[in-house]
Amino acid sequence: MIERRTLLKTLAGTGFAAAALAVVPPHLALAQTPRIKRLRIIAPAAAGSGYDETARVCERVMTESGLIGSAQITNIPGAGGTVGLMKFLEQYRGHDDALLVSGSTMVSAIIANKTPVEISAAAPIARLYGTANALIVPASSPYKTIGDLMSAFRKVPETISWAGGSIGGGDHLIAGMFAKTAGVDPKRLNYVAFAGGGEILAALLGGHVTMASSTWGEVAEQVRSGEVRCLGVTAGKDETGITAPTLRSQGVDLVFYTWRALLGAPGINVQQRENLLATVDAMIKSDPWKAEIERQGWIDFYLPGDAFASFVEEQSQIFRTTLRSLGLA
Repeated sequence: MIERRTLLKTLAGTGFAAAALAVVPPHLALAQTPRIKRLRIIAPAAAGSGYDETARVCERVMTESGLIGSAQITNIPGAGGTVGLMKFLEQYRGHDDALLVSGSTMVSAIIANKTPVEISAAAPIARLYGTANALIVPASSPYKTIGDLMSAFRKVPETISWAGGSIGGGDHLIAGMFAKTAGVDPKRLNYVAFAGGGEILAALLGGHVTMASSTWGEVAEQVRSGEVRCLGVTAGKDETGITAPTLRSQGVDLVFYTWRALLGAPGINVQQRENLLATVDAMIKSDPWKAEIERQGWIDFYLPGDAFASFVEEQSQIFRTTLRSLGLA
């Protein structure tokens, strides 16, 4: 969790100083946060998706914590969240009661799809949580360590079929980063895209692919049961609830988090943005949110305001470079 001193430093000089006062000390956060009568949350994907799940958790926690009276969730699916982003920018300009769920997938989709808008066109509110990915192989695989896999991959990368999510998404980015770390041209990747974690796991267990990348939460049960072997996770450090070693601790310099965030509508003023920032900050500090973090196996990745905006710029540069190496940008 971001400390008070860090938050104040981040907000100083950016128009967010008043928001900082609204969220500390923690035990006064709920009382000091202005109540929003009715909040509109846009999930830029279909019901049941990760974006939708985030929207519904935020709705439930904000309502239980007394931060809002009620919320309406609208699903606008399409193109990795970019359709929802464009409609949000067009239809919700100036609305101080609207939030768009965003995340790392949207950043990469903007680049891969050459979408004519950027996340920066919306008001940065906060990065909420993250998840690390696991690189897994079947229990019967000859690759016992990440070193074994790396050695085989360097020799003939095309023989290693790598299962993951959509082309240009987080799993594909991880594969591209892995190739660059191994000194292999990312265009030589034998990447096989699937619609979701269930299909990825089925392909791996069915012997149709050599290895797979998926979020830790989606494969943790199979790792614990011994059905699959986790060669490493993409977290930058040991994280609570993740029992596998990081890639970095094994000498592979690859760190990647899939993250979710909230954006405000373009055209809102400083006070309106402060109100949204303070409301989200109080949500993050609430007991119901902390319970969700633990239940979902999410990683606390909270980063508010302009610090979050700077983070998105950095991520965009990294993603663009990696997608370009894959021939997708």
